[in-house]
Amino acid sequence: MGVIDDDDFPRVLADVRTTVPGEDLSAVLKAAFGRHPDGTTADHLQTPQPVDDQAVTF
Repeated sequence: MGVIDDDDFPRVLADVRTTVPGEDLSAVLKAAFGRHPDGTTADHLQTPQPVDDQAVTF
């Protein structure tokens, strides 16, 4: 086993996506790499996005 550098992750992700069935992809990425299908880390807090044009303006 080895370490996958962040710079190498996009290539590895592409390889995994061609090998793992789509319905299993999320579980495999989280278990193997601690990542979501978009490549962000599983512990990465994503910025909440406004829903239905409910953007907050100041």
